[in-house]
Amino acid sequence: MKIGEWDEKKDKALAEKIDSDVMTAYKEACEFGDLASGPYPPASTIFTEVYETVPWHVQEQREELGK
Repeated sequence: MKIGEWDEKKDKALAEKIDSDVMTAYKEACEFGDLASGPYPPASTIFTEVYETVPWHVQEQREELGK
């Protein structure tokens, strides 16, 4: 701010824009649900797209879940 490239007005406007962007992103994320209220995907999906080759112990866990 001392060299004149930034001032209190710009600082306040930036802070308000950041707050607005964060709230927009938060509301968008809430549309997908949360751990407290769901929606909950099927348990079998915890194994998808994680491993290129599924380790044996993970495969056993998957089978125990009925998949």
